[in-house]
Amino acid sequence: MHQILRRFSILLGLCGLFWWLLVLLIPQPERLFQPSSTAVYYRDGKVAHAFLAPDDRWRLAVELNDIDPNYIKAIVEIEDKRFWWHFGFDPLAILRAATQNILNGEVVSGASTLTMQLVRILEPRERTLTSKLIEAFRASQLEYFYTKSEILSYYLTFVPYGRNIEGVEAASLLYFGHRANHLDSREIATLIAVPQNPNQRYPRVENHERLKWSRDHIAHLLHKKKILPISEAQDFEQVFSATPPSRLWPFPKEVPHISVQLNQQSKGHERILTTIDSDLQRQIEQLVGRHKSRLNQSDIHHIAVLVVDNQSSEIRAIMGGFDFFDSHTGAQIPAFSVPRNCGSTLKPFLYAYALDQGLVLPSTLIRDIPEQFGGYTPRNFMGNYDGLVPLEDSLVRSLNAPFIRLLADVGFGRFASLILKGGGTRFEKRIHDYGLSMMLGAELSPWELAQLYAMMGQNGQYRPVHVLMDTVTPKVQRLLSQASVWMTAQTLQRRDRPDFPARSAFATTRSIAWKTGTSVGFRDAWSAGWYGDYTVVVWVGNLDYRSSQGLIGAEAAAPIFFDVVEALPIQPKAPKPTDVIEVEVCAFSGHIPKSSCEKKTTLGIQDRIPTRICPYHHDFEVDLLHNERVFPGCREGKETELRRFLMLPSSVQAWFPGQIEHPPSISETCRGSYVPEVEPGSLKILSPYAGQISMLLRGVPKERQPIAMMADYPDPNAKLSWFVNDEWVATQKAGETVFWPPIVGRHVLRVNDSHGHTASRAIEVMLP
Repeated sequence: MHQILRRFSILLGLCGLFWWLLVLLIPQPERLFQPSSTAVYYRDGKVAHAFLAPDDRWRLAVELNDIDPNYIKAIVEIEDKRFWWHFGFDPLAILRAATQNILNGEVVSGASTLTMQLVRILEPRERTLTSKLIEAFRASQLEYFYTKSEILSYYLTFVPYGRNIEGVEAASLLYFGHRANHLDSREIATLIAVPQNPNQRYPRVENHERLKWSRDHIAHLLHKKKILPISEAQDFEQVFSATPPSRLWPFPKEVPHISVQLNQQSKGHERILTTIDSDLQRQIEQLVGRHKSRLNQSDIHHIAVLVVDNQSSEIRAIMGGFDFFDSHTGAQIPAFSVPRNCGSTLKPFLYAYALDQGLVLPSTLIRDIPEQFGGYTPRNFMGNYDGLVPLEDSLVRSLNAPFIRLLADVGFGRFASLILKGGGTRFEKRIHDYGLSMMLGAELSPWELAQLYAMMGQNGQYRPVHVLMDTVTPKVQRLLSQASVWMTAQTLQRRDRPDFPARSAFATTRSIAWKTGTSVGFRDAWSAGWYGDYTVVVWVGNLDYRSSQGLIGAEAAAPIFFDVVEALPIQPKAPKPTDVIEVEVCAFSGHIPKSSCEKKTTLGIQDRIPTRICPYHHDFEVDLLHNERVFPGCREGKETELRRFLMLPSSVQAWFPGQIEHPPSISETCRGSYVPEVEPGSLKILSPYAGQISMLLRGVPKERQPIAMMADYPDPNAKLSWFVNDEWVATQKAGETVFWPPIVGRHVLRVNDSHGHTASRAIEVMLP
């Protein structure tokens, strides 16, 4: 007997070893590793968009914490009571099933565990004894490699629900229109009933009676076990009097533009959790949709909208077009990723940057005249000019010429570096093509512009915006001071401006800092800004670059922008930074005042106040008898009075007709003691522009092809002398144009006043 037991033990051990080797050596079911559908989720966990799995099935991978706990209890109770302790197959269930089948003379009960059912789903076979043995082996193999929770998660992912629907999560979405994390009693019973005979029970009219009977039968069994979530106040029969679903819900296809893009970038990830707020997204889509007909009537068909949470740099809402499924050309292109001419939307950043550099104050006068900058001649949108205009008015009126002048003073390279650091990454590829034209013609995508404006909304601190919850964002980087951003916001919050939409009808108490933009040729319309914790960017246009007279920022984009902002929670006003102080300036020029200036106060940054003194006001003593200028050393015996004169550069005087009283000429007796009030650098050549190349026409006398030479100088009565290659050409009053008959070759032009100030410029004259 002892020998028999010993041999039996050895045989049992060898069988166990053989079984274990088979478990290790035989590959696991291949379909277990089949990718599931990729799903894009809102930040609250709701499914926003789902894509078919590679095998053309709706199947969403789940974990147990994704599923209603009551359903998990119920499925284990109905399908496999001893699931949590058996090792793949259940000997007690096998014994019970065998006894019942023998007593009844037919198969009336099965013994398949949930693990064995999973095997049968993954590897379908005919229902034979051999198949049962293989399933038992496969089940033990899965139990060896995976935990019970993992096995149940796989089962709930692959369990069939009719047609091409697999898994409880996909079924819940298609049956009930919501995820499986919260299920009521009827839904639990339905989701258990259908997999027992999927094709005969999934929701459709023909299956209605079969599904209802199976659901109610399972519900009664569960109710006896007190597993269904039915309270004592609820009546079971009343709860289950409701009919089961008879049709399928459509799978979620929301936020399609960003979802498709994320799916393409997912690298196999099946769960893409975004930062998008589902309620805000739907509200904004509804608001924006109201504008579609209006824009379509103006032959405008594409749009991009982004809403960013400034504190976290997370995108809360995003639109890449009106209707992804529209047949219109380009409807599927995510417009928020397409670089477009951003018009005037970069002006607030130059404004803030110039404040930070201590170059200007909001009230500083900037030249608003047609100027040439290396062959580039910017024009104001409306085609008119003011000569001189306060910088803050230039911003709210979106004047182009003053900002090109300011960019030239700031330096293109330094400002371009700010835009690059602030998220304008695509701008880098063309940085050397722009020059000063970047102020009006830089190409940025709405996403990139949103990053820049979010930096303003975060008080000058930059952090890349993102749409994925698990994004690790870099440390914030300060690009602008809080003071300069706050001062820029005060200017942009003004409503006495031409780009405020429907000014007579639109009313809001919100302090919104915004800027509109319109590209040259009417191909892009923008409105961008920030409001408290939120940044909003709106672009409208046509992705095929077709122009439309309706593509004006204030008319096409701004109404949408304000609708979106009004949908956001009310935000408090930003407090004034402690280093923003009141500064006394010249009431006319905005510069540090002279004694001859009338004065006013404006805001400035405490340690960044410009030091330039007002260059426009001058006090002169005038001989009343002869109406001539005199000076302390030559006024004896003359009756004089001190008069104040406004002396503007000759280049801007044409915009102030009748407003300028030129000082009288200097008395002959005083000319030797005259010292002009001219700052270094005030003498500037306006024409020709630096590096100009002039082409002469063959056969036309050079006298008929003169090069115009003109300078800018504060004193219009001063005499200026012009030289070409150090040879004198002419001496004329400032503001008058000198014409020089050109000579082929390279030349250096120079202009001098009579007191040692000089300016020069290199040009080239060529034959074609």
